[in-house]
Amino acid sequence: MVDSLYIYGSLEISRFFMKQYQFSYKLWGHRNHPKVFFLHGFLGSWADFKTIIEILDDRFCCLAVDLPGHGQTKILETSPNDGINETAESLIALLKYLDFTPCHLIGYSMGGRLALYLACHFPKQFKSFILTNPRS
Repeated sequence: MVDSLYIYGSLEISRFFMKQYQFSYKLWGHRNHPKVFFLHGFLGSWADFKTIIEILDDRFCCLAVDLPGHGQTKILETSPNDGINETAESLIALLKYLDFTPCHLIGYSMGGRLALYLACHFPKQFKSFILTNPRS
């Protein structure tokens, strides 16, 4: 795992490298504030939450990630067994690497479905969760 940084416009975007994925993510707010993790929907990116995060970042530490195959996150290696479990385990590894647990979890659409999976399989990592349109 290697964490690097590059500039995208005026934003600093971080990368988290794993065997399967190269995650792109953005952190806002102070690390000592309550933590909120955002998962976007199909064809979205971390930027889908930018407006709401900018409202919250004075009271919360917010993490938004590009899910595999979306935004700037790259899929480095695939296998026939890849699925929601591998994505979930990779996101848990990212959260642990960033010392971002326990956190509140917000998922929209496809991200809501993934958030539900995370909450069911890794409940100790989350304080609460909000799902918006997880069936779409």
